[in-house]
Amino acid sequence: EHSYNCLNFSFFLNNQLNKVFYPKFFFIFFILFFIQSSFADPFSSGDVALGENLHNQNCKTCHDGMVPGGDGNELYLSELRVISTSSKLISQVEFCANQNGLTWFEEEIESVSKYLNDNFYNLSD
Repeated sequence: EHSYNCLNFSFFLNNQLNKVFYPKFFFIFFILFFIQSSFADPFSSGDVALGENLHNQNCKTCHDGMVPGGDGNELYLSELRVISTSSKLISQVEFCANQNGLTWFEEEIESVSKYLNDNFYNLSD
């Protein structure tokens, strides 16, 4: 009878651990996964060479006309910069593409964003 009580207690203890431990474990795991993924590089999927080509063919001429002296890259310098986060950079590239009638795919927007980030912005959020 003593071993029967121990088995019941063991079952009870395991059952309580399952109710308490596993939900907390999975909650903590989910939170850690979410935090890790939120720090992932937002430009990891872009192609810098493609982004540079698209930028030079579609953006540079317009930007050059916006800056005295004609170097549109000055728009990306910190004194003139209005973009401060990676999501704002991606949104701005998408906005400019749409405003200019470009039918870019997501890959092209990511590539131009990556090119701009790698060469001018260096945003890491």
